[in-house]
Amino acid sequence: MLRKIFNMKDFRRIKLYAIGAVISIALFIPIKTLVNRVVDPPFEKWLESRHEAKKQDIQEEYVQRRVEKEKNDNNSVMTPHVSSIDRTDKSTDKPSTELMYANGNISKGSEPRPLTFPGGQYKGMTLEEVQALQKRKSDLRQRKDAYWEKSDAVWSVRNQNMDNAETLMLSVFKSMSSEQLKHMKEEALQGLPPEDVNFFFDDIKNKGIKMTGEQLNAEAKRLLSSDKTFDIVLRELEIEWEGIKQQHIDIYGEESYIDIYESD
Repeated sequence: MLRKIFNMKDFRRIKLYAIGAVISIALFIPIKTLVNRVVDPPFEKWLESRHEAKKQDIQEEYVQRRVEKEKNDNNSVMTPHVSSIDRTDKSTDKPSTELMYANGNISKGSEPRPLTFPGGQYKGMTLEEVQALQKRKSDLRQRKDAYWEKSDAVWSVRNQNMDNAETLMLSVFKSMSSEQLKHMKEEALQGLPPEDVNFFFDDIKNKGIKMTGEQLNAEAKRLLSSDKTFDIVLRELEIEWEGIKQQHIDIYGEESYIDIYESD
């Protein structure tokens, strides 16, 4: 058998193929290395600039919305300033009653002083300030829980069949605040049919959480299954996370924050 193969007229062609294969294998690694050195740095630089531009866009949008909200919300209650607090988490957030009154000895005729904690996590804070801080922490936990619930639902849309995906996306829209829905509608009108957008957002506004998947008409289904709508919702979630980030840093300090979008 071997003799027949080596006596074939195309032995020379087989030999050339074999030599070519050996040369290709030998050159593969250096060629790949050269290509990576030439192509990868510019590509990585482009990805990094794209990420930074996206991050800056999200931050600017968040700041703009916050300024607008502060202008329109003149009745907002300011929380006590707690920037000098030791923000390190302890096993419990409940203050000790004994600490509360540790510096409470007031001489007769002197001006009463606010009772503060002499040491520990809440050193220098009054009871009211501690309670305000605990409420802020609780609000932050609730915001994070609500965010992750919406985020999980959005990404689950990609793994669902069409009917379930539409219903799941509808639940995300119903969980958005009126302010978020306003901005999402403005964004949707820039790239989606106005009649679909207006009809759907009017339904969300009028029916709210009572709106069910069965009540979706053809226009709403097209909107909820659109890739543009998916991108709009993702962007809105990133803006929402920017607000959560700022609240987290204000309470616990910047060193404790991990950006979930850094690896985008």
